[in-house]
Amino acid sequence: MAISIAPKSNDTELSELMKEVISGKAQLPEFQRSWTWDDGRIRGILASLSQGYPMGAIMRLEYGNEDVKFKYRLSMKCFR
Repeated sequence: MAISIAPKSNDTELSELMKEVISGKAQLPEFQRSWTWDDGRIRGILASLSQGYPMGAIMRLEYGNEDVKFKYRLSMKCFR
């Protein structure tokens, strides 16, 4: 029996995504850490978004096991 998992798309406000990062709800999994942006590029994309420029899709993993916690290394100090 084949399992069908269809991706879904939903718009998320940047402020909501940032709240999720700060609270730890949105975290960067270990397997994605080899690909990183420096602080200048991060500030640049946030500046573009705050001016209304669109951003392409980002992939997010939704999981239901509350015991699974990834560690994230994004420092919010550079965004304040």
